[in-house]
Amino acid sequence: MRNVKAVLLDALQNDPQRIRAYHFSDGRGSKEVANLAGLKSHTTIIDWWAKWAPLGIVESIKVCGGERYKRIFSLEALGIEVTELEAPSETKAVIRPTEGEEPQ
Repeated sequence: MRNVKAVLLDALQNDPQRIRAYHFSDGRGSKEVANLAGLKSHTTIIDWWAKWAPLGIVESIKVCGGERYKRIFSLEALGIEVTELEAPSETKAVIRPTEGEEPQ
């Protein structure tokens, strides 16, 4: 298992987005995985899957309309932490009184 963890650490490069992308690669589509990983482009996921497949850390799944990938190893079981995606900070509106109005 030590070799598996080394391969995963090398492939995921201690990058939270790659780690989340790998974690959520459980048969979901590339757009959903990209969204869950915090990426804007699903093509990044497709590129990563193409790099990870020859390493033997994901397996191909045939689906109607193409191909998806599924992770083979649990990161948590190997002691690799999967951080949650931070929620976007809330934007607070500031209401200013117009001329002649009293502040609320």
